[in-house]
Amino acid sequence: YVRYGGGSEGPRSCNEEDVNFEPPPLCMEPKKVSCQIERRFLPKAADCETCIFQGSCGPGKQCNMECAADSLAVSGQEGLKTCVKVNAALELKTAQCGDISKADECLDSKEEISAERFEPCCFRKDKFSSGKVCAAMGSSSIGASDKLKGPSECAPMEGAEWNEEVPVCEKRCRNIFKGKDHLKYSEGCESCTVSRCDCTVTCAEDWKPLDTEGTNLKKCVDQGDGSFEFEPPPVCRKPCETPDNADGTLDVSQCQQQCPPGASDCSCKVKCAEGFVHAGGGLEGSSFQCDAEGKYTDLPKCMPECQTPGDQFGTLDTTRCPPCRPFQKCECELRCSKKGGYVEGGGPEGP
Repeated sequence: YVRYGGGSEGPRSCNEEDVNFEPPPLCMEPKKVSCQIERRFLPKAADCETCIFQGSCGPGKQCNMECAADSLAVSGQEGLKTCVKVNAALELKTAQCGDISKADECLDSKEEISAERFEPCCFRKDKFSSGKVCAAMGSSSIGASDKLKGPSECAPMEGAEWNEEVPVCEKRCRNIFKGKDHLKYSEGCESCTVSRCDCTVTCAEDWKPLDTEGTNLKKCVDQGDGSFEFEPPPVCRKPCETPDNADGTLDVSQCQQQCPPGASDCSCKVKCAEGFVHAGGGLEGSSFQCDAEGKYTDLPKCMPECQTPGDQFGTLDTTRCPPCRPFQKCECELRCSKKGGYVEGGGPEGP
């Protein structure tokens, strides 16, 4: 216990002139100082977690502090910490306590009682027996009758703090990119928290991003329900394989290479090769896009065109034999030319 006010400590006497003893001192138990951890994610301190939560980790108490398995220290150091006493009076302003009427100002002040001797200012909302709301500890302004309630609080002359910076622990974001063949991620993705993250995610080799505008840096985001997740990874697709020429029947020379599936700015223009005509399938000369499987579908189907045979140096009349397309009625009449041609082997004249 310490003296907060009332009479002085020591012996009492009375005589014929003063039959009353001096008022007794007002003795009260001082407020204990303790080291605390006010963090959103407390580090593990199994040997003193109770005193941390109850505010009873006083000077001399040692705590071994480590982050939980699913958390990382974003500042401070893990390990053994000791609670030590500090002189809090140095932070207080010097004032006349009795002149103060506001609680916050009272609890931030001390009064010089004598040369280099200071006492903290104490506050009581419903006033001390002296009629003041703020008075210096141990002064006559705080009477013995104030013991029923005493000061609500006194400015701290002593404090306590850990001898080293305690670790600030934050939940680690689970690496959702791991095990995805289409993704490539940096080493920093394994140790990301909300306030500290250096995670880069790109499409793996031989894969292409569907959206080339976004950033490769991924943040660890607080979901607001106690969980933490990475931003979505890029959407990656296997590049489309340029279609083959279908045994020489297609001209695919105007197909762009390495098109991502579904990319609107990457296309493949397909038409029939020279000497072949459209015989079904997709529209000839159109631009095609590959599907989610990386394949081009519904391409044109082209067949060879039956060409008008040569006139054999003018001896063969081919005027009734136009070019003929597959699956069309084909009428071709060949005869020897009237300009001197005659049958000398080969097929018969006529249709």
